[in-house]
Amino acid sequence: MDINDAIANLAQSRRELDDERSAWDALQDEINDRFGDRVAMIDRQLRDAKSKVAEDESVVRTTALAMFDGEDKHPHPAVTIKVYTAVDYNDADAIALARDVIPGALRIDKSAFEKAVKGLAGMDIEGVSDKVNAVVVIRDDPRATIARDLGGY
Repeated sequence: MDINDAIANLAQSRRELDDERSAWDALQDEINDRFGDRVAMIDRQLRDAKSKVAEDESVVRTTALAMFDGEDKHPHPAVTIKVYTAVDYNDADAIALARDVIPGALRIDKSAFEKAVKGLAGMDIEGVSDKVNAVVVIRDDPRATIARDLGGY
């Protein structure tokens, strides 16, 4: 398939999608016109009910945890206390420990790393740009962008 045929097919698919979106929007408008007040009322009641359930669940959890003596994990037939293992640490100390003992636990924040090295690679900071350039390759990455309006195709 050549590029002209591919663009024509995409343009047709987009027109069909726009038609379906228009039909959906019209149906939503019709529902809103006919039942808007009722939908708003039920939506409000649903949000209020969800909020009340969340509050009540919080009270039950807090009460059950206050009753937990370290032994009886069933303060009520409808409640079970599950004991998980939590790990508390200082981030800097954890990074130092991971470097020495568990290097596989370290993960890179790709977005932050790539943004930083793009800036550092071109800077003439003593030794920094050499270190960056020894580790990363910054290159062009061509990507095709398709015009939103394909009405003429």
